[in-house]
Amino acid sequence: MKNVRNKVLLSVAAMFGLALTGGLPAQAQPVAPPPAGAQPVSTTGLKEIIVTARRRQERLLNVPVNVAAVTGRTLQDLQVTQISQLPNLVPGLVIGHGVLSEGAFLTIHGIGITTLDPGVDSSVAFVVDGMPMEQGLAFESSLFDLADIQVMKGPQTLFFGKSSPGGVISLRTADPTDKHEVIASAAYNFGTMGPRTELILSGPVTDTLKMRLAGMFSRSEGYFHDQATPDLATGALGPFSSRAPKTRNWIVRLTTLWNPTSRFSARLKINLVGNYSTDPEGAEITSCPNGTGALFGVYPPWLAGAGCTLGDTLHLVNMNPAAFPGGLPGHGEDYLSTDQRWMTLELNYNLTPALDLSSITGFYHLISTSLFNDFGTSSAAPALATPNYFRRQDITEEIRVNSSFSGPVNFTAGAFFQRASVAQATNFMGNVTEGLPAELYFPKLTVPIEAHSLYGEVRWNIMRKLQLAGGLRWSVEN
Repeated sequence: MKNVRNKVLLSVAAMFGLALTGGLPAQAQPVAPPPAGAQPVSTTGLKEIIVTARRRQERLLNVPVNVAAVTGRTLQDLQVTQISQLPNLVPGLVIGHGVLSEGAFLTIHGIGITTLDPGVDSSVAFVVDGMPMEQGLAFESSLFDLADIQVMKGPQTLFFGKSSPGGVISLRTADPTDKHEVIASAAYNFGTMGPRTELILSGPVTDTLKMRLAGMFSRSEGYFHDQATPDLATGALGPFSSRAPKTRNWIVRLTTLWNPTSRFSARLKINLVGNYSTDPEGAEITSCPNGTGALFGVYPPWLAGAGCTLGDTLHLVNMNPAAFPGGLPGHGEDYLSTDQRWMTLELNYNLTPALDLSSITGFYHLISTSLFNDFGTSSAAPALATPNYFRRQDITEEIRVNSSFSGPVNFTAGAFFQRASVAQATNFMGNVTEGLPAELYFPKLTVPIEAHSLYGEVRWNIMRKLQLAGGLRWSVEN
């Protein structure tokens, strides 16, 4: 029987603040103009900062949320291409890296989770084009062809649900342009011997239809020199390459924007992302207080040949499949392969001049396979090897109504639905040359997930620079 939890999340936000017109938060960068169909905000020589912290477009100065916003142009100018580089632009954000399928760990002002279970949702929500993604590997998708990034600090449960007690990172990818554009760029990292190329085609197709096709490919030969010497008798194999970690990453995104009337717009985004790396968890052995011989004089010399000093060398052996007859993928080489596909369909309709109806439908599919040398050995093969399979699939739907009445009272009301499934199989394979059974542990787990939420907020503009807002979210999770 399913364990059903009825969870009522109450978020009453009372905000008494003065919207000062003389300055902006130091961490904020100007955000690109709102997408087509949105009401523009007038400016007087200064670029407005438009955010969606309350699931509607508002000026940053009018939002009672600590938001850091960075434009796509800023990301491009600073060559920020990975989520791990974002803390350089957002104070209080810390990003760590879990093992293989766990993906990235995020904390904002110290609030976050670290777990060795890839099925546990992050406590910092990750939202791409309005669709929530809750698995750590989704964070590591390339920051490519973006309109802006918004980092909302602190609990955001009212508008973003259960996975946002630490905050929200919201990405909005670039939309098609009004004029035809062809953008090509190339870069090369001499340290990792890694080229990166990008190609973007954008522009109108008809008077009401615009499209944008963007693609990126990058690879790296690695920043370590792998100099491991294998002990063949223990089931070890030498490095397949002299450098590590080797990576290949690619992404293709198609955006279609349709504006048949001034009251209706439809935005479809399809993303295909692939990441492959060998020796992704390889690390230097810099401390060997007990030496590099056999542990207690019994076990094989796993660390023999390790330099035990800090430098640019790596000592990591591969595993001979013959020594692990339980079955090893990837020819016995440490690797991580991730394929992600997701789609968002956003529909916006002006019911009346003062009522806007929005719908965001999302589909997300992730498959990750990996093999891990559990002991990180530099000479003898490890006693254990861990092949892993992980899959996650989500379907989400969110519908919102926003008002913009001329009077002092307005509201936002919405409903959210999620149906997902998580499947994981982790094999613990024993090294038969060390007397262990070929298959020690073979757990399989499939977990269905279903969530329903209703939420709403009422805003009362007591005076021009003073607003009182209160909201409630009701959620049921299976």
